Amino acid sequence: MIRLIYHGKTIVSYVETMGQYSRLLLEFPQDVQPLFLAAKAGQYILVKCEGHLLWRPFSINFVEGKRVYIFFQIKGAGTDWLSKRVIGDEVEIRGPLGQGFKVLLKEQAQLPILVAGGIGLAPLYYLREQLFSWRYNFERVALLIGAQKDCCLVSKEMLVSGATLATNDGSVGFCGTVIETLLEALKGEEGEGFSKIIYAAGPALMLREVARIAAEWKIPCQVLLEERIACGSGACYGCVIKTINGYKRVCCDGPVFNAEEVDWNEYTEFAC
Repeated sequence: MIRLIYHGKTIVSYVETMGQYSRLLLEFPQDVQPLFLAAKAGQYILVKCEGHLLWRPFSINFVEGKRVYIFFQIKGAGTDWLSKRVIGDEVEIRGPLGQGFKVLLKEQAQLPILVAGGIGLAPLYYLREQLFSWRYNFERVALLIGAQKDCCLVSKEMLVSGATLATNDGSVGFCGTVIETLLEALKGEEGEGFSKIIYAAGPALMLREVARIAAEWKIPCQVLLEERIACGSGACYGCVIKTINGYKRVCCDGPVFNAEEVDWNEYTEFAC
């Protein structure tokens, strides 16, 4: 199946920088709107950063009208350049790209549990919004957010009401890891009697533990993997991971995979 993508200019219409994180709102042409409104949470765009050969991948954080939000950590020259854009600047993008989360309907899983570690909240924020939308119409979604400490938590705008926060040092929310809050959510009365599915995004070691717990509890689980993506089309084979079905390209076969198909020993050894 041929998938249409947009390759062209966008206009920066909103910029917010919060410590080590930045959030941009990019406005694309009106005729591109259907492409992005149809995008699934977990898909991403590639952004051309001035002075850099390789484009940078960013999860779609939200889509609103003819605008797409991206949210990212400033951790290199490319993201530093992007965070310093101002309203009215042009930014070249390609997308939407990749395979997003495959949402199970309420008849299949009544309680979605979203597990976000650090910047992994960016795509899961959009997934949560989609789950509550008319398309899926979920009444209950559990969102679990973990970070090392208070200053590592993402934008307060995305720390939605009802989310469970966990920090390793106890500076905000539960003192411990997001894995511990996941176990509490599975054991607690709130989710008792409901069929569940887990959607997760975050560091490799966190995802491996989420996958282990999901397998132990026999709960379907989808994970968003982070890799260095260059082409976005699968042509360069620079982002392959080992799965039970052979090697897969994160940029086009993913970045979302069923947790049970990932070779977690190899992935956590070589993950970026």
